[in-house]
Amino acid sequence: MSEKENLKRLARLIDGRQAWSEIPADEHWEIIHLARFHHVFPLLYRAMETGDAHANGILPELNIEVLQHKARSLLLAKTAAEVKQVLTRVEIPTLWFKGLALAYTIYPAPWLRCMGDIDVLVPDEQSEFALTQLIQAGFVNQFYETLGLQLHDIKAHKELVHHFTLFSKMKDAMVELHYDLSIRRISQLDVSILDWFWEHAHTVHTQQFGDLLVLDHESELLLVAIHDIVQHQNLADQRNEVPGGFGLSRKYDLHLLVGQDGLDWDMVFRQAKTFGWLDPFWIAIKQTHDYFGTPTNLDALERELQTIYHITYRNPLQDLVSLKTYRVAWRFFWHLSLHDKASFIWNRILFIPEADIREIYGLSETQRVWSYHIRRIIQKTFSVFRLAITLTVAQIKQKVKRDDDE
Repeated sequence: MSEKENLKRLARLIDGRQAWSEIPADEHWEIIHLARFHHVFPLLYRAMETGDAHANGILPELNIEVLQHKARSLLLAKTAAEVKQVLTRVEIPTLWFKGLALAYTIYPAPWLRCMGDIDVLVPDEQSEFALTQLIQAGFVNQFYETLGLQLHDIKAHKELVHHFTLFSKMKDAMVELHYDLSIRRISQLDVSILDWFWEHAHTVHTQQFGDLLVLDHESELLLVAIHDIVQHQNLADQRNEVPGGFGLSRKYDLHLLVGQDGLDWDMVFRQAKTFGWLDPFWIAIKQTHDYFGTPTNLDALERELQTIYHITYRNPLQDLVSLKTYRVAWRFFWHLSLHDKASFIWNRILFIPEADIREIYGLSETQRVWSYHIRRIIQKTFSVFRLAITLTVAQIKQKVKRDDDE
């Protein structure tokens, strides 16, 4: 069975269209491992638990893992409550989206939504103050460790990244404090997008957090769909039937959002078109329909695309994303001091780890070999150059010292 067929079978299991008893016994653990990889294991466990007695022999072996998921959910909820308390105290508005917001609004139980971190948006003009308050409350700032730099220029950070990354006191939960959205940076517009998301939000009451400001279903659907395609999937790779970065959990988020009563499709289409996101939105909705059979306005969306592009499918984002990425990277680089420019080139270009080259740039084996040798030559050249500079400086210092002695 192909990877895509396996994923479709897993999708049918977690949304109840297929019973666990229909899965051959020798394929049980394959399905379980696939669910873990795609962060839908709690959903599969629920399907097994509420389904057939056929799963009873496996369930006891999975109980500890389920308890770990529930504990993780409680830990993230506790961390989110601390963030909310700190920022509410200083009157900074918070808008919660993606994982935590979805877990507490559209999922039957929060622990069923696997979460790696907590996403919260604050107004850009208050983001630095919010960061300071959270650090004073004991959160750990993880600014630039991944870059190998020690930067103090907040503008440079904001040019490169759309959020601050913090960890809880025990470093067991991560918080992404957003002042921008990654999807805005690939939009054809640079203004009013954030305002639109702030305006299309509402307050829900939860037992865990009290009042929580979350996105409307329409704005959350648009954000999750675009984020999924642009931020995670590698649609340029046509070698595999399942795109690189494909995540079934994000498709299930879309499946649940599309199923919400009274969804205003016209508004979603209109905003996707206005922001220049119609293509990736169509791809996300089509993938959701393919895997979960989600009833959608796919035909209307496809007709809208055809009136604009006169084609059924394309991926025009590649050039746009590349252009935006290079522009943002250049603005980031421009803000650095001369020393940090040199450090950035040395640490992140010349000495970029081989695993990063394989993961980020997706080079073939032959290309990696060539890139390795080319980088080694450049590294050796820089090393010789640096040694020559060091020796020259040492000689000058010795000469100056002799002249002073004389």
